[in-house]
Amino acid sequence: MIQNVYVIRSASGLCLLSRRYGEIQFNEDLISGFLTALRDFSKEVTGGEGIIRVLDMKSYNVILVFRENLMIAAGVDKHDNKNVAMTALGKVLNQFMEKYNLEGWDGNISQFKGFESDIDEILESGKISDIPVPYPKLKKKLPKMILRMGEINQFEYDVAHLCDGKRIIEDIAEKMGKTEEEIYHVLEKLKNLGLVDF
Repeated sequence: MIQNVYVIRSASGLCLLSRRYGEIQFNEDLISGFLTALRDFSKEVTGGEGIIRVLDMKSYNVILVFRENLMIAAGVDKHDNKNVAMTALGKVLNQFMEKYNLEGWDGNISQFKGFESDIDEILESGKISDIPVPYPKLKKKLPKMILRMGEINQFEYDVAHLCDGKRIIEDIAEKMGKTEEEIYHVLEKLKNLGLVDF
């Protein structure tokens, strides 16, 4: 579930609008200032090439999407699909920009209150990313003999032993130093061999 959403004017760090769907809540001024500074820092150290998109906060992710002089930040549950959430947040920003012209804006944030219903509709009241992320689990410990038989290679064997039902594909990819796509293909093979369940 998307726990909360903050629409921020990135130049000033001012939070224009926020919406809360879950239990996690941030101080608007603190989160706005922190994320604006973090964005500026990432641009500085990468020469303007890189922007942080996801902050891993252990029990949830903070997803960031940018458009011109606006940024949207959302606390998203760890088991939710962050790509779906990121796409939906981009739609929120696009619609916000279509509805409001911030050039010559007088600083009155109360005019944005009516946009809350648009956010609710686009984000399905925070439930748009509630797409379960699969947790692969090895059915039983694999003997080394399976390597000698040529059923799987050493890399696939190592991936299989990381399938403990607690790690998602992203975690396994990070641990193995590979892309999620590479791990996904290995897991599909292991599943077809009847060695792994999701």
